[in-house]
Amino acid sequence: MDTGAGGPAAQPAPNKSGALLKGPPMKTNTRSTPFPFGHCAAPRWRAAVESCLQQCGPALSGMNLGFAYVTEAFAADLPQIVAALKAASGVAHWVGAAAVGVCATGRGYFDEPALVVIGVALPAQDFWILPADGRTDPTGRRGSAEPAAGFGIVHADPSAPGLARRVRELAGRTAHGILVGGLSSARNQPSCYADGVPPPGLSGVLLSSDVVVATRLTQGCQPLGPLHTVSECQDNLVLRLDGRPALRVFQQDLGGSVEDDWQRFGSPVLAGILPPGGESDELLVRPIAGFDRGSGAIVLRERVSPGSRLAFCRCDRAAASDDLVRMLASIRNGLYHPPRGALYFTCAGRGAGLFGEPSHELGMIADALGPVPLVGFFGAGEIFRDRIHQYSGVLTLLL
Repeated sequence: MDTGAGGPAAQPAPNKSGALLKGPPMKTNTRSTPFPFGHCAAPRWRAAVESCLQQCGPALSGMNLGFAYVTEAFAADLPQIVAALKAASGVAHWVGAAAVGVCATGRGYFDEPALVVIGVALPAQDFWILPADGRTDPTGRRGSAEPAAGFGIVHADPSAPGLARRVRELAGRTAHGILVGGLSSARNQPSCYADGVPPPGLSGVLLSSDVVVATRLTQGCQPLGPLHTVSECQDNLVLRLDGRPALRVFQQDLGGSVEDDWQRFGSPVLAGILPPGGESDELLVRPIAGFDRGSGAIVLRERVSPGSRLAFCRCDRAAASDDLVRMLASIRNGLYHPPRGALYFTCAGRGAGLFGEPSHELGMIADALGPVPLVGFFGAGEIFRDRIHQYSGVLTLLL
């Protein structure tokens, strides 16, 4: 996989929150054929399918891979929806997921029956569908001399056991160590689809290194203090930070407030954990589950180990908007022609809860990149590189 924009290349430079990009800035007069896509809200799934097919038009029949995302009102109907899309379009391979909300170009659908669809055309030898159990070799061809997959677009059931480990392992078996995707957030029936209804676990599509994409991560959390070192802990119980009781450090970073007032900012205070070798803008943001006044410990919803680094932070609209602007400028400046399509996986906690309405960040993406066909969903977690993030957004451009 070339993680840049292709074409005449300058020397690539790393971006802290994304894959390498190369090439001159995007030229707005360079034309490329957008992938067919459609999106709509409808009370019945058959009406949603018909509307999306009409929006895609006849170009969809020339595609060989489709992505379909539905809100949870259609979660139980996802297999039938894909079967109908496949029969009407002739697109042979489909992957997708159900979520509380779905994304389209400039528009978010939340808590209403909705469907978003995009068709993609790739050389048949350059992609293969990933089974949910994750046991298939990344090449998809055991014993073959074909190159390994360079990149993966994956979906997952958040209840699957050992999910974080499986994400790390699969990413480690790709040429570039990069996965993108999201966790199904459908509350009553978390579900994913990959040429069938897979059991809980990872599913999606793996792409060869010849498929050109660009991807970036955006986070919206503002640190309230410096990074601290975990001095003493037990699983997800943080006892001491920098040699002091963790609760005392927490109170200091919040300006001396008591722990009962820890949500006084209008958005919860979270723990941002810096993984080994990670950059400061790649914090794994996790909720704080509670406190133990007797020991002065903080209870996280994530296991930590001695020597880990963490900072207390809050997720707010201003921080999220600023970081999204930064990310969009970074990804756009590396393009030499408009992308043919895009996928966006964002946290269900962003949307209306963070920005005031569900289409805010999708409107920002459309303003920065133009009317690029985009689909995705608001998930229970976001997958980027080899980790599961929260309160973040992952944008991937198909070039």
